[in-house]
Amino acid sequence: MLLGKTLFIGDNTGVVARGYKLFQFDKTNNSLSPFTTIHDEFYTKLSGNCYLRRLFRSEITGLFRLNKGYLIVAKKCFFSYNPTDKKCHKVFDIPRGSKPLKICIAPSGIFYFGEYFQNMEKQAVHIYCSEDNAKSWQIAYTFEEGNINHIHGLFLDPYTNRIWVTTGDRENECIIGYTEDEFKTFKEVFRGGQEYRTCQLFFYKDFIVFGTDTQYEQNVIKKFDRKTLEITELQKVQGSVIKGGQVGDVAFVSTTVEPSKVNTDKYAHLWVSKDGLHWEERFKAKKDWLPATLFQFGTFEFPQYYGIKKLERLYFSGRALKGLDGKTTYIDL
Repeated sequence: MLLGKTLFIGDNTGVVARGYKLFQFDKTNNSLSPFTTIHDEFYTKLSGNCYLRRLFRSEITGLFRLNKGYLIVAKKCFFSYNPTDKKCHKVFDIPRGSKPLKICIAPSGIFYFGEYFQNMEKQAVHIYCSEDNAKSWQIAYTFEEGNINHIHGLFLDPYTNRIWVTTGDRENECIIGYTEDEFKTFKEVFRGGQEYRTCQLFFYKDFIVFGTDTQYEQNVIKKFDRKTLEITELQKVQGSVIKGGQVGDVAFVSTTVEPSKVNTDKYAHLWVSKDGLHWEERFKAKKDWLPATLFQFGTFEFPQYYGIKKLERLYFSGRALKGLDGKTTYIDL
């Protein structure tokens, strides 16, 4: 077990975060070497204390490879790590919300993310893009006022090169749709309520899989046929599906300990599928004692994988889980 949250995994190396400090992870000997720190006037100090980190959400939530260095998603801003001077430079202040849930990189090399903020007033919601290796960002597409609550994720479909978008949260705000011209146009495929509310999509040749993210209904992993759009339930799960990932045909999700009248389970559960159709529970951990509304819901979080064609070892980190908060472990597949 490693102390820290794993953000990136390659063939032999990775990147692990402890608060706003970043470490190179050598998989061959399971060792960590510090290489940089994000300097933020307020959140860097808070990130060093586990309770303050969780209370103020002062954490690194994503890391993506650039042509040189990394794009790092931190609280309310993006940083780029420059390997020449070995420093992190702020490149973007997030206008609304504390972070996007997902960043998508198109085949063209353009980066995209969608705004994720509370937005009870249903203001217009933007998708941003960067065409210069994450140095600058501008609006690429807008969901007009009164349309949706916020954007859950953008996902590249490797079979079609479409960029799929999922939105939430309430009735008629939940959309699953795509663009095939990098947001010159957008096509809604499904729109409705909790049955289409999702934060994760997984792509296969003949179908697309998604897990629902709702505190109001039983959460389910489903698929829809690419041609007929027929939806089939695959697996009922114990909580909201917010975190997940895919490497090749292997898909994985975590349920979230998000207390509600429907979601009563006190454990986060890790589900894995090797074909998108058959899902197996492989791990679980109990929510810790701190109140979820203030100190975060319990869940597993997954790193970005690069250069790995066949996933044989799945790394994941715990958040707000007993014995696993801020730590990384793995299972062999």
